[in-house]
Amino acid sequence: MGDPERDEFARGLGVGKTTLASYERGETEPTASVLNAYREKYGANLIWFVTGKGEAVEANQRVQPADLPAEFIRLPQYDVAASAGRGVISYVEHAANEVTFEKRFLRALGAQPESCFLMWAKGDSMLPTFPDGAMLIVDQSQQTVDDGRIYVFNAEGNLLVKRARWRFDGSLDLMSDNVAGNYPVESFVTDRIVDLIVVGRVVWYGRSA
Repeated sequence: MGDPERDEFARGLGVGKTTLASYERGETEPTASVLNAYREKYGANLIWFVTGKGEAVEANQRVQPADLPAEFIRLPQYDVAASAGRGVISYVEHAANEVTFEKRFLRALGAQPESCFLMWAKGDSMLPTFPDGAMLIVDQSQQTVDDGRIYVFNAEGNLLVKRARWRFDGSLDLMSDNVAGNYPVESFVTDRIVDLIVVGRVVWYGRSA
C-alpha cells in the first residue's frame, strides 16, 4: 500500500510488507516470533489473538479509561453476530464491551480507527479464511464495495459476512469462501442493490489455531 505507518507496523513485527499482506489475506499464519513481537509491542493477549477467548489486552497492559493515551482508542464490541452460514442473525445493536487498540495498528490495516467496531461471525461458510465464532474488526467508513473484499452486509435487517464479487452487468454476488460447503451465492441484481446496506469492511479477524 505504500503507507508509512503500514511499513513501520511491518518493521515492528520483523516482517516485510508482502508477508504482512499474506497474514491479512489469511494465506499464511504468523510465526511464534511474530506473535510474540506483537505481544511485546502492543500488549496483546496471545490467547485472545489466537482463540478469541479472554481479553484482547494483557491485564498488566490494560489502560484505565481516565488514563487512555491519545494514541489508543476503545472499540465498541457489539453483542451481535453476522451470519457466515445458511442462517441469518437478526441485527440488534448493543455494545456489550469495549476493547482498547492502538490507532497505529488499525491504520496499518487501512482502517479509520474512529469508525471501527468489533463483532462476531457465526457459521462456517467463510472457512478457511475464518471459523465459526471469529472476532471481526469492521470499519464502517468503508462502505464502497470493492471486488474481492469481505464486508458485513445488512440485508433486510439480517447481517451477513461475505466476500463481494461484482458482475459485468452491475449485479453483486455475496460469496462464501467455504467451497466444499456448497453454500448458495446471494445475488443482488441492480435494482435490489439499493436494499442492501453495507455495514462496513472486515479489516481484521481473529482465528482459532
